[in-house]
Formats: sequence, structure tokens, C-alpha cells
Amino acid sequence: NKSNKLITMAPVDSSSNELSKFSIFIPWKIQRSKDASSISLFISFLRLLLLVRAIKPKLIHSHTLKTNLLTSAVAAIYGIPCVLSFAGLGRLSTKKGLKKRLFKLLLRLMAYFSSHKRESRLSWKKSFDRSFLIFQNPIDQSFFNKSVPTFDLNYQIIIPGSGLPQRYLNKSTNCESNYWRNYSLKNNFKKDSITLIFCARLIKSKGVYTFLEILKKYNFCKGIIYGSIDPSSNDSLNKDDITEITKSYNNISFVGNVEDPLLNCSFEYPVFINPSEYGEGVSRTILEALAMRIPVICSKNVLSGIFQEDHVFYAKSNLADDYCNLIDQLVKEYTSEILNTKIENAYHWVSSKYTEKIIVKKTISLYSELLDKNNSSYLIDKAKSKNTFWLAQ
Repeated sequence: NKSNKLITMAPVDSSSNELSKFSIFIPWKIQRSKDASSISLFISFLRLLLLVRAIKPKLIHSHTLKTNLLTSAVAAIYGIPCVLSFAGLGRLSTKKGLKKRLFKLLLRLMAYFSSHKRESRLSWKKSFDRSFLIFQNPIDQSFFNKSVPTFDLNYQIIIPGSGLPQRYLNKSTNCESNYWRNYSLKNNFKKDSITLIFCARLIKSKGVYTFLEILKKYNFCKGIIYGSIDPSSNDSLNKDDITEITKSYNNISFVGNVEDPLLNCSFEYPVFINPSEYGEGVSRTILEALAMRIPVICSKNVLSGIFQEDHVFYAKSNLADDYCNLIDQLVKEYTSEILNTKIENAYHWVSSKYTEKIIVKKTISLYSELLDKNNSSYLIDKAKSKNTFWLAQ
């Protein structure tokens, strides 16, 4: 809307057609399934190097750890302003020993490339004002600063996720089907009217197996699983697993990918469960659930220094028993008429701090600041000099 052309680069998947509607979409061959391969990483780097050289962008904004590493290096080589968004630090940040040291080395490389730029064919210089690092929560930022204590704090900022679209807040004012808000029904309440909801990729680290254990213990509850198989993960369920689980559990439905599943939630007593084993920046689905006034039970890791006890219920461990106890606590708070206070507090907290409008405004202000301080780049200056010479002839 500010008369700038937007180009998106990503692997081709089910979102590619949608991206093509709003931007120029360029397929970029990069595969998470080959993360451990240095050859694959180098090939992805070369592809990005050539694409950026051809496109000559004024600014690059990248997301996720692997892409941030490659983008920071390419942007430094060409002297292009960049924004690196960390949507969580991933499972590597929880490892120990050699893997943790390797992870910290990768963060230091990103920091070096983000704070240096190429000025001429052979000369480089420090340039902190060429990059911003966006973290979604204070825990991730703190981990980064312990690993890279020399990176300027003025160029780090916390922006919690992508924000909630207004449609969630519009819809949430009219949620008659959500009976948690209706205490006149509490005397007729039965636990078998509860529907437990899981929404994520179907992999172990996202907690899908924990969710299944919860439904095994609470087999009187219905279970709805939104999300797809992840062929790039060894931890993922596959089609045979889903078939076997469906045969073994009579209270589970695998729905697959559904656009805005919580926005259109029509269950009488829905409970959103997020048992992820690691932090996720800021869980978008928790924000969506809170905006729809759906009670949330999550793992301690998912709190990420953002969510508090007056917003969600959180388990002290990854054991299914802990989650079952929290379901009992939730029911107790409903029947004692105090649950609504938690639901309403969470809704007002989300709507005042985490809307898409707020997040977009903060992000665009970073773009403006970077472009004000970096009117050009080594790549663009070199292209201009060649064009000027050609036109002069």
C-alpha cells in the first residue's frame, strides 16, 4: 500500500498460490529435511545469492533460523538492509554439549553478518544500522544476548508474532456456541461434552503424542486434531499411523489443514491444548484461542515469557496426567463461576496488545528506519554505475 513492490521467496507448497495473489512469488529450493547437509545448505545459499543479485531489493526480511543465516550472509555481501525475524529458537537451543556450542556459533555468524557490510569489491566495515533482529519473546532475546553479548541492543526489538487479524476480534463478540461463558448451563454440564483441540504439525516435538495420551486417559472427551503430516521430520506421524490411531481411538478425528479452524469453532465446550515440548516464539494458535474466548491449556515451554497464569492453564511437566488435572481444574472454575474472569481478561489482553494492525505498524517502522539510514547498497550502486556507463555510450 506504500507503492513498494513485494517479492516473496519460499519453497513451493500449499501456500504458494495464496502468496502469488498479493506478491511476485519466486520459488526457492530449500529443504528442511536436509538441514544437516552442508552441501544442501551451500546450494541453497548459492541460489539465494543469485536470486538477490538479479532482483536487487532495497530491503530483505527473512524468517526462521536457517533462512536467517543464509539471508544475513547474502545481505552482508551485497550491503543490503535486512530484518531477521526469529519465530522461536527451535529445538537446537534446548540441546547440550557439541550441538549447543554449534548453535551458538551459528548465532554469532548471523550477528557478524548482520553488523557488517561490503563497501567495495574487497573492503568491509561494521554497520549495526543496516539490520534489525526481531524476537517474539524476551526469553529468546535473552538467550541470543548471552550467546552474542556484543550485538547492539538498539537493533534488537521484541515484536510478538504476526498479530491477530481483525476478523478474530469481530467474530469473538458473538460466540453463543461457546458455553464456557454461559453459567446458567453449569448445572447440566457433563464432562463428555468437552472437545479437546490440537492444532499443529503432527510431530512429537509439537506434542501430538502427549495429546493422544490425554485422550486415552479422558476417553469420554472428543478430540479434534487440525494439522498435516510433516514429511521432512522423522518425528512426524504418517498415513499408516493416522489410520492405526483412528482404529484404536473412537474419540479422535483427524481433520487435516483447515483455514482458521478456531475462528469457526462451533463446539459447545472447546478446550485448546498446546503441549509443545519447546518454545515457539509466541504461539499464534494460543492467541487465536484466547481471542475466541476458548480456554487454553499448554506446556510450560509455550509460555515463552509472554503468557501468564491469568490468561492460560499451564502444565508443570509433559505428563498427560498433569494436563488431565488441569482439565479438572478448568471444569471446577467453570462450575464455581470464576472461569469467565480468566477468559475475559485474556481476551482484552490479546485485543489490546497483539492485533495485526499493531504488529504491522511496528514492523513497517523498522523498514522505514533502515531505509532512511541506508539509501543505497553496494549491489544497487554497482548496478547504477554500469547502467550509467552503458547509457553514456
